[in-house]
Amino acid sequence: GLDDNPSEIYVKDDKEIFVFDVEHGFRFVRKFGFGLLSRPYGLAYDSRRNLVVVDEDVKKPRICVFDKSTGKLIREAVYQPAVQRTASSSILCELYGQQNGILGNQVHPFEKKKIRFIACKDDTMYASDLGRSVVFKTTLDGEIEAAFGHFGKRVGELNEPSGLHIARDNSAVLVGDSRNNRIQV
Repeated sequence: GLDDNPSEIYVKDDKEIFVFDVEHGFRFVRKFGFGLLSRPYGLAYDSRRNLVVVDEDVKKPRICVFDKSTGKLIREAVYQPAVQRTASSSILCELYGQQNGILGNQVHPFEKKKIRFIACKDDTMYASDLGRSVVFKTTLDGEIEAAFGHFGKRVGELNEPSGLHIARDNSAVLVGDSRNNRIQV
């Protein structure tokens, strides 16, 4: 679930989103996204409380935004971190590798990408790439604004970053660094 006090819980599987009624014993209510999503990952709210998911389809990777009440697809945009021409190792290192060493030159090849977990705040989305040990900051239009982390064990390095949380005041991103058994801020 995504609300602090939800009356409904949203669960994403490998093809669609299911809605359950909390107040009535988690009874199934409805589902949506089937036929529209092919490889959905992550589930978060945008600033208008719509549901956001990344569809990591090989041919058409995109961010999808759904109305949580109706299940209607409100908008979609190409998700650049899942497109090789905008998220290859050389491009990422060129764009972000010189900013305080946050990306380094050790980014795994694009073929290892596994965008899995997302968090949104003020229409900015963060997504963890487990396969490449990188976290991407994008707009909800899918454009990369920043990238940080790379494979390793030292501070700032990641090994399969998983859960993400954005501080209420946007001052920090907490990253579940799963294979290093820690949370990094």
